[in-house]
Amino acid sequence: GDLETALSMLPISIPTSNDGKRQSGNNFNSPIRSQAIMLDVLAEVNENHPSIPMLVNNLSESASKKRRWGTTQENAFAFLALGKILRKQMDGNYTGTITLNGTHLVDFDSETPSVRLANNDWDGAQIQISIKGDGNCYYYWSAFGIRRDSFIQEYDRDIQVRRRYLNQDGTPYEQEFKHGDMVIAEITVKAFNFNLENVVVVDMLPAGFEIENARLASRASIPWMKTNDFKPDYVDIRDDRLIFFGTFPRQRERKFHYALRAVTRGEFNLPPVSAEAMYDPANSSVASSGKITIID
Repeated sequence: GDLETALSMLPISIPTSNDGKRQSGNNFNSPIRSQAIMLDVLAEVNENHPSIPMLVNNLSESASKKRRWGTTQENAFAFLALGKILRKQMDGNYTGTITLNGTHLVDFDSETPSVRLANNDWDGAQIQISIKGDGNCYYYWSAFGIRRDSFIQEYDRDIQVRRRYLNQDGTPYEQEFKHGDMVIAEITVKAFNFNLENVVVVDMLPAGFEIENARLASRASIPWMKTNDFKPDYVDIRDDRLIFFGTFPRQRERKFHYALRAVTRGEFNLPPVSAEAMYDPANSSVASSGKITIID
């Protein structure tokens, strides 16, 4: 509550550069999160500080590039800081109207700021928003769907993940499996330039496979498998994917194995396997997509 002392501790100018590297572990520091914390403090103790506009602009631009900030840490602190700034600017007295192809659709005002509209017939339509009065009004358009061409970009950015399927003798499959086969999924992860903590690896399954044994506790029937196989920090087993989390030292390859069963005959798309440092998602990899066939 000692505002005078707080003000005396603030620097005249605050660094507003987005340069710098995120930490994938430790205290999860990042340039964006640091700026958000600075903005949060200024919103509390000096809302007229000259660095506020630049901090707001930096945070806005860093999110607009990919329609998100990079990590949960950045999301939390950026929303907290920007929310405090916007709350101070939310007082308004306006009315508005939305028309669709010249026909009145809905009215709104500053007292009821949240108006959600959903319509499947807006493709090619002309939508007009008219506002009268004082204050700022914000709107957005959201559309989503599934790509028809099924193209998946594969890449390695400071980390590499690969997947292959082996039989119980350790021999790789050539994308063709017999119905009822037990299949060993081998996931290999390697960090290139840095030790990476809190990496999430997501192995999506083709529809013809089911997870049989995600942990392979008994290796008696699989003698080729090393006893020092990588042990994840946590494994999340779902119907259509297996997710595991771990730390990967620089330039040290780690392998994780689990068992699948070929349960449905047919041809199936093979989704990619992906790896991403959750607190530094610039370090990520997507690979090993394709198609498989399960025969009699």
